[in-house]
Amino acid sequence: MRALEISNQDLSRLADEAMDLARSYWASLDDRPAYPSTSGKETTELFSRPWAEEGRGGDVLHDFKLIATR
Repeated sequence: MRALEISNQDLSRLADEAMDLARSYWASLDDRPAYPSTSGKETTELFSRPWAEEGRGGDVLHDFKLIATR
Protein backbone atom coordinates (compact mmCIF):
# COMPACT_ATOMS: atom_id res chain seq x y z
CA MET A 1 0.00 0.00 0.00
CA ARG A 2 1.34 3.47 -0.87
CA ALA A 3 1.81 6.05 1.90
CA LEU A 4 -1.41 7.95 1.18
CA GLU A 5 -3.63 4.95 0.70
CA ILE A 6 -5.92 3.64 3.40
CA SER A 7 -7.82 0.40 3.54
CA ASN A 8 -11.59 0.45 3.16
CA GLN A 9 -11.91 -0.94 6.68
CA ASP A 10 -9.71 1.80 8.20
CA LEU A 11 -11.47 4.51 6.19
CA SER A 12 -14.85 3.26 7.39
CA ARG A 13 -13.68 3.22 11.03
CA LEU A 14 -12.24 6.75 10.77
CA ALA A 15 -15.38 8.04 9.08
CA ASP A 16 -17.47 6.55 11.91
CA GLU A 17 -15.24 8.21 14.50
CA ALA A 18 -15.49 11.56 12.72
CA MET A 19 -19.28 11.29 12.52
CA ASP A 20 -19.48 10.38 16.22
CA LEU A 21 -17.43 13.46 17.04
CA ALA A 22 -19.65 15.66 14.85
CA ARG A 23 -22.85 14.21 16.37
CA SER A 24 -21.56 14.66 19.91
CA TYR A 25 -20.51 18.24 19.22
CA TRP A 26 -23.82 19.08 17.55
CA ALA A 27 -25.81 17.54 20.41
CA SER A 28 -23.91 19.64 22.96
CA LEU A 29 -24.26 23.04 21.25
CA ASP A 30 -27.02 24.26 23.55
CA ASP A 31 -24.77 23.66 26.57
CA ARG A 32 -21.64 25.22 25.11
CA PRO A 33 -20.47 28.77 25.71
CA ALA A 34 -20.35 31.17 22.77
CA TYR A 35 -16.55 31.14 22.96
CA PRO A 36 -14.35 28.16 23.86
CA SER A 37 -12.70 28.20 27.26
CA THR A 38 -9.11 28.14 26.09
CA SER A 39 -6.23 30.54 26.18
CA GLY A 40 -4.27 31.87 23.26
CA LYS A 41 -1.30 29.84 24.47
CA GLU A 42 -3.31 26.59 24.49
CA THR A 43 -4.66 27.27 21.02
CA THR A 44 -1.19 28.07 19.71
CA GLU A 45 0.14 24.81 21.17
CA LEU A 46 -2.62 22.82 19.47
CA PHE A 47 -1.91 24.34 16.06
CA SER A 48 1.84 24.93 16.06
CA ARG A 49 3.31 21.43 16.18
CA PRO A 50 5.71 20.55 13.39
CA TRP A 51 4.17 18.49 10.59
CA ALA A 52 5.41 14.94 10.49
CA GLU A 53 6.82 13.74 7.19
CA GLU A 54 4.90 10.46 7.43
CA GLY A 55 1.60 12.04 8.45
CA ARG A 56 -0.50 11.36 11.53
CA GLY A 57 -3.09 9.01 10.13
CA GLY A 58 -6.13 8.43 12.31
CA ASP A 59 -4.43 10.12 15.27
CA VAL A 60 -5.43 13.45 13.76
CA LEU A 61 -8.96 12.86 15.13
CA HIS A 62 -7.49 13.17 18.62
CA ASP A 63 -6.57 16.79 17.84
CA PHE A 64 -10.09 17.54 16.65
CA LYS A 65 -11.48 16.03 19.87
CA LEU A 66 -9.20 18.27 21.93
CA ILE A 67 -10.30 21.35 20.01
CA ALA A 68 -14.01 20.46 20.05
CA THR A 69 -14.12 19.88 23.81
CA ARG A 70 -12.66 23.25 24.78
